[in-house]
Amino acid sequence: MHDDTPVFPPAPVPRGVLAMRQMALRAIMDGRGVDSVILSASASLAHYGGLAPGGLLVVTAQAAQPVAGRAGEGGAPRPFWPGAAELLRQGCRLGYEGDWIDADALALLVARLAPAGLLDIGPEVARQIGSGADALPGALPAGGRVSPG
Repeated sequence: MHDDTPVFPPAPVPRGVLAMRQMALRAIMDGRGVDSVILSASASLAHYGGLAPGGLLVVTAQAAQPVAGRAGEGGAPRPFWPGAAELLRQGCRLGYEGDWIDADALALLVARLAPAGLLDIGPEVARQIGSGADALPGALPAGGRVSPG
């Protein structure tokens, strides 16, 4: 069965909101003992990077960098996992979203980075996104309302 539902880019997110969301992600990273994360789930790309599906977001303590597929010879897109590995240091403690990475991509990352640690932080990321709060003072969950006062 083929799904013909169009995929639209996410609505623009103010830079300050993305910065706060990335700070909240870094709190997860600190709590789980990872210093680098590769996000690949559509919801994570939109939430933390304001990105459309089809790429990756590499997050470290210093930066959040998108990685898109690159054209190869003959115009076919090359996998973006090697591009993500190029942004990370050897021996990093790496977090990833287990439901959104295949075994070949994980093996490539392990071979290229020789991570000191490898941890699926997908459940924590999904929980944070699902909470609806953007880590901003006074932020309401999605669909939340302020009661008249």
